[in-house]
Amino acid sequence: MKLGFIGTGLMGRPMATRLLQAGHEVTVYNRTKDKARPLQALGAKLASSSREAVEASTVVVLMVADYPACQAVLFPATDPPDLEGRTIIQMGTISPHQSLELMASVRERGGDYLEAPVLGSVAEAEKGELVVLVGSNEAQFDRFQPVLQCFSPRPIHVGAVGQAAAFKLALNQLIASLTAGFAFSLNLIRKRNISLDLFMDVLRRSSLYAYHFDKKLSRLWNEDYSNPTFPLRLLYKDVGLMIEEGKELGLETDSLDGIFRLLEKGLNLGWAEEDYTAIGSIILGKK
Repeated sequence: MKLGFIGTGLMGRPMATRLLQAGHEVTVYNRTKDKARPLQALGAKLASSSREAVEASTVVVLMVADYPACQAVLFPATDPPDLEGRTIIQMGTISPHQSLELMASVRERGGDYLEAPVLGSVAEAEKGELVVLVGSNEAQFDRFQPVLQCFSPRPIHVGAVGQAAAFKLALNQLIASLTAGFAFSLNLIRKRNISLDLFMDVLRRSSLYAYHFDKKLSRLWNEDYSNPTFPLRLLYKDVGLMIEEGKELGLETDSLDGIFRLLEKGLNLGWAEEDYTAIGSIILGKK
């Protein structure tokens, strides 16, 4: 199958690389052309527009930032791509409602659609060890294993379109809540001059421990948010989606509202492209 890959940013570039390494014919497109150009050296065809990338392919992977970016690729106001007979695999983090809307719009135009958001970061993307959460029917899940297995040794079929999107939001909620909670605790002991080593030793021996804490400890304690694996602006976007989803389902969202406000402060400080662990410095009151 001829593949298109749109969105070759932080996560998209290593994912597209995996497809090329597996021998697939891939046409790539990114709004910032320089982010897609290195893939040419690996054998990718570089499209000059998203329409060109879509129409050169039978299967198109979307790894773009948000729902408006998906719409801009698939349904621009002028010169939209022909989706007839093409399958769209949406792999970014969007809401269930947004994913269902995309599916309906793609099908109206004669195409097919499935969602496959991913959990993991750049290192996992490079190794093909992402967690891929698939929302599709069984036939689609089976048919697109050669693509999905480039990103994960064991793609997970969550259920229908919308359910994988909800699953991903549930997981990203833990990223936000665990990081904010851990950052607050670290700043509390910092302010009270309590030994970090002692705190971590006790935490690791308790039922409160999560591997995520050690993974993010150095960034949070040293306030080093360079070379981001997940920019703060994207977690802000995702927490907003979580709040919308929670309210739609009748859930209280007060805890997420607080995290959302912290991330908004980070954006106002100009930290949109910093690693999301910059929430630690926001909690510390840095300006």
